[in-house]
Parts: sequence; C-alpha cells; structure tokens
Amino acid sequence: MFQKVLIALVVFFAFQSRSLHAQCVPPATDDCSSANVLCSLDEVNGYCCQNTSDIHSDLYPCGSGSLCSSGGGPHNTSWWAFVTTGGTVTITITFNNCVNNQGVQMGIWGDCSCGEEVACNPFCSGSSGSFTITANLTPCKTYYLFVDGCSGDVCDFCLTTSGGGAPNLSPLSNIMGKDKVCEGFCGERWNVNDQPGGCDPYYEWTWDGVPVGGNESEVTLDDEWGPGTYTLCVTALSAMKTEAVSVTKREQNVRQLQSFRNKNTKDRISTSAWKMCHMIGKVQVSLLMESTK
Repeated sequence: MFQKVLIALVVFFAFQSRSLHAQCVPPATDDCSSANVLCSLDEVNGYCCQNTSDIHSDLYPCGSGSLCSSGGGPHNTSWWAFVTTGGTVTITITFNNCVNNQGVQMGIWGDCSCGEEVACNPFCSGSSGSFTITANLTPCKTYYLFVDGCSGDVCDFCLTTSGGGAPNLSPLSNIMGKDKVCEGFCGERWNVNDQPGGCDPYYEWTWDGVPVGGNESEVTLDDEWGPGTYTLCVTALSAMKTEAVSVTKREQNVRQLQSFRNKNTKDRISTSAWKMCHMIGKVQVSLLMESTK
C-alpha cells in the first residue's frame, strides 16, 4: 500500500512540475532549434518559473557530454530564442527551492549547432543563490538562452535582464535592378540597401507572391516563368524562424503573411513554420519579361 502511495506521489509531482513549466509565459522548449523567438530580452525580464524535470540531454546542441566549453553537462535544459538591438546585455538568474540542492546553470548560444558559445555558466552553487552572465550581441541576430538544472535539479527561478531591447528596422530602399528583362535571363540580380547600424534582418523575396531566392538583401534569379508581367517584392523581418518545409507549406506561409499584411497587425505573430517580430512594409517592382522570338 505504502509503495503504491509513493508511486502516486512521484507521478503527481512530476506532472505538476511539467505543468508549471508549460504554463510559464513566454513558454520554453526542450530543444534549441524549436525555441520560441522573442522580440527582445525585455520579454523575460522579471520572468519567473520552475525548470522542467524532464531529462533530455541528447537534445543539447553539443550532445549529452558538454554544457559549456568550461565544463558541465546538460540534463533538463529549457530554451528561449531572442533578437535585440545589439550591444551589451546582462541576464541575472535568482533561484531557490531546489529539489536536489544543486542549483541551475545558464548560458547563451549564437546557434543551435554548438558552433557559437556566447556566454555560459556551468557552475553549481547549491539550493539557492544568483549569478549573472554578460554578452555583447549583434543587432537583429537570433540568440538562444538556456537554463539547465545541475545534475537534473528542479528549481524555482526568476530572470532579470538589462539591455537587449527590440530592434527597429528602417524603411527599405527601392529595389535596384532591371525592370525589363529578356526571356531566358540567367543570373539577374536585384537588391535593396542594407539596414543601418549593423542590423542584418531576414529578407523574404517573392515573385508574384511565391518565395524565391535566399534571405539576404539581394536576390539572384534565373528565368523560370517565360514572357509576361510580374511583380518582385521584398520584405524585411527582424526575426524569422524557419523550418525545412514542403512547397505546399511555403505557399501556405505566403498566404499567412499576406493575411498579416492585410490586417495591418502589429507586434509579432507565430505559425508552425515561421515567426515574425517586426516587419517593414514590402517594396515591389513590376517587371516586364519580353519574348526573344
């Protein structure tokens, strides 16, 4: 009987821990690459939660054996992604009520492939305490913040941030390049001016509403359409989270983006495949493709 009650209590508290973790806003994810993109660090300033009890070391960017270059190992890591205006930021974590009296670890990565450690504290300091990490960030770049329990510890914690406000994009220049091209063109280039202040946003280029090219301030295209009149558009976004998606999904995203523009919605919206924080109105150019016959 006692054993059954004990098992029931363990299941109950495990459920409560995961439930609390899921209810905190903004929500965290277990995997760096699927982290919700926040429009600034302000969104986690004053954030309080309890880290998850779910152990998922294999999801950590550097694998299960290394948390930071200076040591440590991942266990029950929680992730948030964010963009900022750049410059110096500080994040302080204050924690207590740790189940195993071990504490928490925290850090920032510039990618999800273990290639760019920005700030990382792997040291454990007991059942309560606080520490601060500091970093110098690039404007508009997406970074990844994590909190991990030392040896899988579960703690209550609060975050306090300084710096890291939301980026503001400048209006786009006109699209530069030809407005008349010949059928069968190859390697034709169009571009807009780069953003001031070192901001490198995500650009979306569309040809008659269908995404084309990459996500830079310029696009190079080959003819796939034949003679006719077309519209080339570009939109700049201060944060965009993409996944490997099918052509059908990409077309769905275009329709969702058009709905966003039509409603003139502000702030950020999210879908299953992309995340937008700050959008500058699209610029476009009408193109005439002349037949070579």
